[in-house]
Amino acid sequence: MRLRLQPDETITSYVARSLFINKHDSNFQWLKQVRSTRAGVVDVATEHGWPGVYGFNRFLHYHTPYPLMAFLKNDRDVSYSTWQYTEPWLYYYECDSAFCALCVKEDVETLGFSYWRRGFGPRGPSICVKHNTLLRKHCPFCQKPFGRYHSIDAMWKGCSGKYLYEAEAIRNEDAELLREATFYQSIMNSKFHLSMEVVVKCLLDKLEQDVGCSDLLGERFLAVRDRLRVISKKLLWDRTVSNAYYFDMNNKYLLECALNIYSDFDQLSSDVAKLSGAMRPIDSLWQAYQSGKTYSAQFVEEDYQYGVAIYSVNFSNTGRDDGIFRDRRNIVFQCCNGLRGYKYSPLLTLTVGDATLPVPKLSREDYLRFMSIRAA
Repeated sequence: MRLRLQPDETITSYVARSLFINKHDSNFQWLKQVRSTRAGVVDVATEHGWPGVYGFNRFLHYHTPYPLMAFLKNDRDVSYSTWQYTEPWLYYYECDSAFCALCVKEDVETLGFSYWRRGFGPRGPSICVKHNTLLRKHCPFCQKPFGRYHSIDAMWKGCSGKYLYEAEAIRNEDAELLREATFYQSIMNSKFHLSMEVVVKCLLDKLEQDVGCSDLLGERFLAVRDRLRVISKKLLWDRTVSNAYYFDMNNKYLLECALNIYSDFDQLSSDVAKLSGAMRPIDSLWQAYQSGKTYSAQFVEEDYQYGVAIYSVNFSNTGRDDGIFRDRRNIVFQCCNGLRGYKYSPLLTLTVGDATLPVPKLSREDYLRFMSIRAA
């Protein structure tokens, strides 16, 4: 029996729960191979009716902590997870886990079971916003950390003869922790990407106009301001040279800055919306990925009606090529060539792979279903 995946359940939790319930059913043994790999996520997404890179990105968004990285987007990046779809291993896969004792109790009362939530992982907050309680990252009965050193099966089979819903809930008394957790939760629930360029401008404006920021950051004020200025100049330079390799390199630092400079995420989103106007919906980038970590970004959009991949290079490379990021694969599209260096320099040949990852071709019925659910 295929279990129902909960809206915010981690992929790790779903796989472990499915194997726990169906451990004697040979039809579910393939789940044992689902680990921290792209293919594993694709297999689970396909099983639930979401094909290709669209399903991969959908599951990253709803069932991993990846939204904390993806909410910021370079204006020229038209892919949700950049080149992650082409990588065999996923560095953002949930390894360690945490739980809220009150959430577990409520789940058992309403669902009959509980599960591990994506927002309670190591990259997220340290408290539950709903109940304002500390998350338990260690087993309350044996004190081992969940994940690497303690099986997450304890959520269903217990530990030392006790169950997690019996654990004591520890109330949070730190208002700053609650603010941070609310900030993270708002990011995870955001329906739109924020422009990285506009976010940097908003952060700089806030630093220069709000005297409270200098008091809040203290000795770090000048260092933060100077680094944001460097990032701003770097983003302008990247527009010239199409440097796709660094699309999301500053995301973690900008998230930290936003958390320290803005009191809440909604205020940041409002300031970004005023400057950028229309913002890109989260799911608008799910059907494309970046083709490798090339010096000039190449994107692949999957068409599930015909089962084909559509290449695009949405800007040309007019910067210097030092050979470090050259993609030397063997198919050349002359229409994608860009200028190398100055106007008298020879053309820099942009290459793409000899084949894309397989693109699913859906039947007419499945394709119409896919499009109708996507539009809903």
